[in-house]
Parts: sequence; C-alpha cells; structure tokens
Amino acid sequence: MCAYDRANNGQSDFVGLHSGHQSVSDLEALLAARDIRPPYVLVAWSFGGPIARLFAARHPDDVVGMVLVDTDPVDYRSQGAPFVPAGVRQRSYWASENDEKLDLDATLDLVRTESTPGSLDHQPLVILTPSVPNSGNIGEGGSQGLPWPRIPELDELYLRLERGMQNLSSNPRFMLVDDTGHCVMCDQPQLVINAVNDVVRAARVGGQL
Repeated sequence: MCAYDRANNGQSDFVGLHSGHQSVSDLEALLAARDIRPPYVLVAWSFGGPIARLFAARHPDDVVGMVLVDTDPVDYRSQGAPFVPAGVRQRSYWASENDEKLDLDATLDLVRTESTPGSLDHQPLVILTPSVPNSGNIGEGGSQGLPWPRIPELDELYLRLERGMQNLSSNPRFMLVDDTGHCVMCDQPQLVINAVNDVVRAARVGGQL
C-alpha cells in the first residue's frame, strides 16, 4: 500500500499552477522512485478521482481496479455553475481557484478526453458517494466554514453524475453512504476498507464485484 500527498498538500513541496498532467507525472515518478510495480488498485478521494482516472487512462495495462470516494465528476462544475450564487461563482472551486494550485478546468478537460465510458474495461470499480452530497458547502464552505443553503438542483446533479461514472467499467458498484460528509473515510472508514478489499479480491480472480 502507498499513500502520498499531492503537490501543495500535506508535506509535499509547493509548486505553482499546474494541471492533472503534472499530477500524473508526479505519481509516476513516486512509483518509480519507490520501485512500486504494477498491478495497481487506485483509491482516490475528492479531486484525487480525476487524477486517478487520468493515470488509469494512461496506464491501462497497469491499473486493475479502482475505488472512487466522493470524487469530482468531470461535468459537475460546468453543469452546476448556473445554480451557484453569483458571488460564490467568482471564487474557490467554481472559479478554478484552490489551495492545491491545480488548474481544475485544464485537468477536467484532460480527464473528459482520456477517461471515457468503457475505458476501464471490466476492471472492478466501486463508487462511494454521500447520500447527502457536499454541494451545500462547495465554493464557500469546507475549510472556510462558510456554508450556504443547500441547493436541490446541485444535489440532484451531483448524484446523477456520480451514478453516471459507472459507465467507466462493465464491472461497477455504486454505493450511497449515509451519515457522512465529504470525508467518507473519516466518517465511515470500514465501508471504504470493505470497498478496497472487494476490488482487490475481484481484481485477483478477474471476477465480478
């Protein structure tokens, strides 16, 4: 098992504005430096999901399964922006600004192009999504602690797009998770552990989830 902090997170170095292309290159360099060889099961949370999808698209023979934990659907920002208050739309997640200095628009464009329906073939894929989406905090809240009222249209859109990610593989499992916020692995760690174990087992035998 290998866990790491992406650039500008945790103990990793600071870099300027960058896209998912550099994030994938960083992961490639990490795996090579630590001599961690495939096959890989990728477990990703939040915006790590698009990065994991991009890595899998570029290494189809190395990745054998994936767990996406409340990860960002590629079209959520573009389709959700009209429902977001104008003042919020100009900053944070909706304006492609973030502490990670990751160019969200450029990254999502890459994922949209490279991680297409069916791109994971029959690899086991588990998608864990809070039954009450995080959309009530995106833009203002989270780290800033300034939530705004829930927007039903955003909730509906988010859940629809999360379910839609099942089309990446012919072997998916979609799970709505109760009693959790965005940090599913903090609130419901055993569910995440179970999902990872299920994907590993299925990948080892080439079986159905």
